[in-house]
Amino acid sequence: MERLLKYFVIICICLSASVVFGDNIQLATAPPVEVNIHVDMSNCSPNANGKDCSTTFNVYVTRKDDGSPVKVKNQGIVFTQDGKSAGKVSTNADGRATKVIKSARGSHSGTISYSNTDKYSGDSIQKSWNCKIWWLSAILISRSDGSISISPNKKGYNDGEKVTLTAIPKKNCHFNDWTSDSSTYTANPLILTMDADKVVFASFSKNPMQYKLTVNTVGYGSVTKSPDKSTYDEG
Repeated sequence: MERLLKYFVIICICLSASVVFGDNIQLATAPPVEVNIHVDMSNCSPNANGKDCSTTFNVYVTRKDDGSPVKVKNQGIVFTQDGKSAGKVSTNADGRATKVIKSARGSHSGTISYSNTDKYSGDSIQKSWNCKIWWLSAILISRSDGSISISPNKKGYNDGEKVTLTAIPKKNCHFNDWTSDSSTYTANPLILTMDADKVVFASFSKNPMQYKLTVNTVGYGSVTKSPDKSTYDEG
């Protein structure tokens, strides 16, 4: 019994030397793994409403140490646009994800960052993009004399997109010209390159009245007409 008591005292002394009663025991944790976020961004494409566009962001996340892909769970990739939240995504087993962001006309900037700092950490990616949507207005100066065909006919056009305008005169009318920004064009059809908002006017006129001139001779003389035509325009 005395021997057992000695052993008990020795064990208590050893424990008290290493752990003080009431102390918190903290386990060491591994530091977060550094990751790289790669982002490829497509050009903005106008949506059907002609008021905003969609930009596609292709995200690829890899480890900095060995370049292997990282599967990001729980919507861990965070997007912002102009200082506001623009959504979150997770990556697949290949470390890839796709995010589409809608933007109004004009220039924008945003970030793509990793939010799961408990396991991984990485620097934010800064991106800038410009939503270029151009509007076209084709206006008839006189609706009673003709019409305009627009191809393609959309509410908004991409920067550099080609648009064909065709003037179609009504019966007994003819097309005169196009006017836009103090310039005059006579080509029909007219091909435009959309690099700004454009307003184009189409001018038509009614055909002049035509008359037939008949000359009858009496006697032995003759009559010549100059110009010699079957019909003549009014005036």
